[in-house]
Amino acid sequence: MATAFSRTIRGRFTAQTEPAERAVLLQLLDEMCAMLDADALADETATDPLARELGLADFSGVDVETPADPVLRRLLPDAYSGDEEASREFRRLTDGSLRQGKVSDARRMSESLRGADSNPKGKISLTRDDAQAWCRAINDLRLALGTRLKVSADHYPDPTELDDNDPEKIQAAVYDFLTWWQDSLVRAMMPTI
Repeated sequence: MATAFSRTIRGRFTAQTEPAERAVLLQLLDEMCAMLDADALADETATDPLARELGLADFSGVDVETPADPVLRRLLPDAYSGDEEASREFRRLTDGSLRQGKVSDARRMSESLRGADSNPKGKISLTRDDAQAWCRAINDLRLALGTRLKVSADHYPDPTELDDNDPEKIQAAVYDFLTWWQDSLVRAMMPTI
C-alpha cells in the first residue's frame, strides 16, 4: 500500500508504492497524455508564418474548437465565462502550450513512477520541481476522474458504498487515493515553522 509523502533531511519528497498502484497510475497518465497530446493536434502547415519565424512552435494561428469531450473541456476550460469570442481567442493563443505543459507534467510523473520499479520498496524520491509537476499532474488526473464520476458539491461517489460490480467503484477509489496522496505531497512541501 502506498505511503504518504514525507520530506527528507535533504529536501526531497518520498513515498512508497506497490507495483499494482504504479501500473494503474501509469495507465491513467498514458490515457490522459493521449487525450492531451498537442503534437497529434498540431498541423504544421497551419502554423502562422510569423509565429514560425519567431520560434513559437506551439502557436498554430488557427482557431481551436472547444473540446467536445467533457474531460478535455474540464482540463482546458474556456477562459472567459460568457464571452465566447474572448474565450476562442484565448484558446487560439494558449491551447498548444497548455496541452504541452500538462503532458510534460504527466510524463514527468510517469518517469518517477517507472523509476520506482527498480527500487525493491517501490520508493519514489522527488525534487521540489518534480513534486510541483506531480501536484499539477495529480490534479489533472483528479479533474479527469471527477468529470467522469460527475463529482460535484451534491454528488461524491463513495467507493465503500458502491457495488463491487459497479465500474465506478474502482474510479472512485482511485479518485480518493489521488486526493489523499496529493494532500500528503502538498503538506510535505509546506515550509516548516
